Order: sequence, then C-alpha cells, then structure tokens
Amino acid sequence: MAPTEVSAGLRILVVDDNQDAADSLVMLLEIHGSTARSAYSGVEGLDALDNFKPAVVFLDFMMPGMDGIETARQMRNLPGGQSLKLVALTASPKDDLEDNALNSPFDHHLTKPASFGSLCDLLWCKAECFKNLQTCRLLRLDVRAGSASFAS
Repeated sequence: MAPTEVSAGLRILVVDDNQDAADSLVMLLEIHGSTARSAYSGVEGLDALDNFKPAVVFLDFMMPGMDGIETARQMRNLPGGQSLKLVALTASPKDDLEDNALNSPFDHHLTKPASFGSLCDLLWCKAECFKNLQTCRLLRLDVRAGSASFAS
C-alpha cells in the first residue's frame, strides 16, 4: 500500500511543544494525503479537538504544563474521546513507557524519531478500522518492530 493510500482522508492532530517537530510531522502527513493540524500544548490540543475533529492524535509524551498523559486522559473523557486513536510520541527510554503502560490512555507508543515506516503501519491499521472493523480486531501492531502482524 502506497503512503498516500495509507493516510488519505485521515484527520490527524499533532500535539508537541516542539513547534518545528510538530509542523514537520504535519507537513509529512499532508504530503501523503492526510488533513493534519498542529497544536503546541496540551491545552491547545484539547481546544483543537472540538474544531478540527481528528481521528488520530499524535501527542508528545513529555510537554511542559499539561503533559501528554494528562492531555490524553482529558481527551478520552470528552464526547467522542473513546473513539480517538491516541499515539504517544516520546524520546523517553522504553522502560518509562512500559512503567506507564498499564494505566496508559494511549493506543500506541512511538519513540522519537519515529520512522516513516512505523507511521505508515500505524495509519494503515487506523485506515483498516474504518474500512473493516473485523480486520482491525485481527491486526496487532508491533510498533517497536515497525510492522503490522496478524494476531494469533
């Protein structure tokens, strides 16, 4: 599946206090057919949900003020928040992610810098959810390996 097919039609919000990182990811996503917007804080990200209505949100895990975990929890509690695909983007060591995994509001975690292949795999899974819910239930995404595989 070509990258443009992967993300075409998806509305994606990128929330990161590093404006260059957020804007670069937005440009990459838009080049490949998504409608993407950036926000530079947790508060801005929450505000953008109401106006932009994304299907996928990439959240920086460690932002000043309201961090990614609190932002994700608040997003989950908003109307429609349970259906969002929330993805943590982090430069934190893998162990920090695993410590928070049990109580995590995130669907997936990607370590910065995330490879383009990992982003495509993640967005492909989301696109499949829209097309065929049964297929999405059968798919398991191994973000660390950067590939989608069938669940056993």
